[in-house]
Amino acid sequence: MTIPEELAKFQEDIAELPGLWRSIDLRVAAVRVNGGWHSIGARAYLDPRSMRAVPQFPSLRSTNGILVTQQVFDSERLGDILNGVAEGALRVGDSDIQFSAGRPSHDVTEPYRFRSGFSDLAGPWARDYVHWSALYAAGHGPTIEDLIRTSSYSRERIDATLRLGDAPYDGIDDLERYFLGKPQPSGTNTMVGFEIFAPIQVRIDRDRTRLEMGKLHVFLSAASREFLERCSLGFFGLGRGELPNHASFTPNLTSESQDPGRWGAELTGDVGDSSFGKLMLRVGPWCVDRVTVHDLHRPGRNQRQLAYQVLDRGQEILTTSLLKVTPDRSEQFERAVARLFFFLGYQVDSYAGDKRLGEGVDLLAHEPFRPIVLAIECTTGPPDSGGKLGRLVTRARTLAAELADVEVLPTLVTSLPNAGVPPAERDAVATNGVVLVTHDGIEELLGTLDQSNPPQVITSLLRAMIPAREVDWRGRTL
Repeated sequence: MTIPEELAKFQEDIAELPGLWRSIDLRVAAVRVNGGWHSIGARAYLDPRSMRAVPQFPSLRSTNGILVTQQVFDSERLGDILNGVAEGALRVGDSDIQFSAGRPSHDVTEPYRFRSGFSDLAGPWARDYVHWSALYAAGHGPTIEDLIRTSSYSRERIDATLRLGDAPYDGIDDLERYFLGKPQPSGTNTMVGFEIFAPIQVRIDRDRTRLEMGKLHVFLSAASREFLERCSLGFFGLGRGELPNHASFTPNLTSESQDPGRWGAELTGDVGDSSFGKLMLRVGPWCVDRVTVHDLHRPGRNQRQLAYQVLDRGQEILTTSLLKVTPDRSEQFERAVARLFFFLGYQVDSYAGDKRLGEGVDLLAHEPFRPIVLAIECTTGPPDSGGKLGRLVTRARTLAAELADVEVLPTLVTSLPNAGVPPAERDAVATNGVVLVTHDGIEELLGTLDQSNPPQVITSLLRAMIPAREVDWRGRTL
């Protein structure tokens, strides 16, 4: 039998990316019809790992009515697997699995109807494989309902059988999602069949990739070193000129992460005066991931501030709430501090006013591109009024203990001027390494808004506001 054109095309596409996959992980669920096993779902995944390294499912369920099986093949067996499915029968483990588009009750063997193509990770449409961009081929037969109706078991009995044993699944829906790996259960009227995916396992790390002042910082993650070595990046950007900016890059640093089978790469490149750009990650003839980046740190316009000024012309309300504070307006002061740090580029989560959450911290201000969070407590009086300083330090230490990979910077914002802070309390702030933002510091932060400094610059400015401890002429702490 001549292999269908769609499967031949899939093999040709795989041949253009040699050496990326070493094994094939085939998973099959089948029901018995007229004495033979007929597939109600089969998925195969090309894998960069060796056959021994591919995880094996334990204690798969096999009874007289349903078969759940997995077999890992060498990648060189790809042609044999595709030929078997195309011909309607494939040996998997100790069982012969039938793949037919005809209804088994009619005793008619009909080949599957196949299709093949490329599943784009960054595309807008729903995909049958959601983890990476992938080459795929698929063949479809009768509906699940029609196939089960002709089997020895009802759908309800098959579901009940799968819930038994040492490794149960909660019916066919769970089997499809967690064994076959389908994003969603097929449903009773969905065509059953065979699907094979060749994941191109490298992508752009969206959380860390950024554009800053003409410098592009890109981070990639991959399942193997080979994927990183075969990829390149294209850049399209827009700046002040009439023509777009274009650039190409290759990863210049590769390292294996602490997670088995996870590799990372990074690169830094110049992209001129681009304030906006699109990154295209390429492997062979395929663009496997795309990301849009904006330079949020270029001096000039502070979008957050400009939008706010439409409602508060001249920022009079904000300035008054921050700098002309009376003790009876503490809640207004807390809201204004949250807004100030939002304008400065932090991602702000406010707990002020919620007694269930706000004990010891009014705000958490997260840097968007670095694992740094400011734990902020606000007061209209001295730093330790009402025990605020002690509660802030305690909460900051708790956060730091729970967030091992995140730097927590305790920050106390007071409406008092520098001269109004009692020396003993200033020393207590210094002893605990707390940032002290006074009335003078608030004015300094307001003055930086028009400069559109990135949050890391503001964080450095805040570190300088940790009071120095007083020492005598011998260098001893007073």
